[in-house]
Amino acid sequence: MQEEYYTKNLYPLQDGILKLVSDTKIPFYLTGGTALSRHYFNHRYSDDLDFFVNCDPRYGEYVNVFYKNLMIMKDEGKILINTKDIIRTEDYSQFIITDYFKEINLKIDLINDVARHYGDFEYSLNLGKVDSWRNILSNKLSALYRNEVKDVVDIIEIASRKEFDWKELIHEAKEKDNSIDPIVVSNILNSFPKELLDKIKWVKKMNFDILMEKLHIITKDITFGKENSLAKKF
Repeated sequence: MQEEYYTKNLYPLQDGILKLVSDTKIPFYLTGGTALSRHYFNHRYSDDLDFFVNCDPRYGEYVNVFYKNLMIMKDEGKILINTKDIIRTEDYSQFIITDYFKEINLKIDLINDVARHYGDFEYSLNLGKVDSWRNILSNKLSALYRNEVKDVVDIIEIASRKEFDWKELIHEAKEKDNSIDPIVVSNILNSFPKELLDKIKWVKKMNFDILMEKLHIITKDITFGKENSLAKKF
């Protein structure tokens, strides 16, 4: 039932928005959990769309183009938009749309992020321009303070699949957010409760004991500024 909800309902709605971004040539790229799950790892289901540009003075123009085309989709009877829920600030915009026929909601964030960006973009036929896993990881480290289970899970998944140096990654995260500290990051990860893993919408059944073992390895590597040893062990 969960798989069908995403593959038959929510993901096709996401695909319509991804096509909008691609067709209009606005330079937003897909990032966050949906980029990780749908482009890189397929480890969990992801609900929202996060689009970034980096310190772009034309950000407001891009959002206007996006909104104009959303309204075209609305006028064509494809989606509903609650205009009262729209958020627009200088560097952040949020839209919540509903599939007209299936009554499924999708949250879309458009963000003008800091100038720093790490790693090369990738391009997908279905998803368009996709953020690098490395840049997503540095953002996930910065986001740990919000105590979201999905951030911890995504960090584990990236560390399980990719080789890198934790000292470099912490430095990159700190370039974006000066408050990042490796000891604090390690403490947050080390205190993560195993039972929260059950909140994730997994694509396949996971062994939570193994995930916690992986998390323990990550915290040690971060604390001592070592190369990521997890990718070589699992």
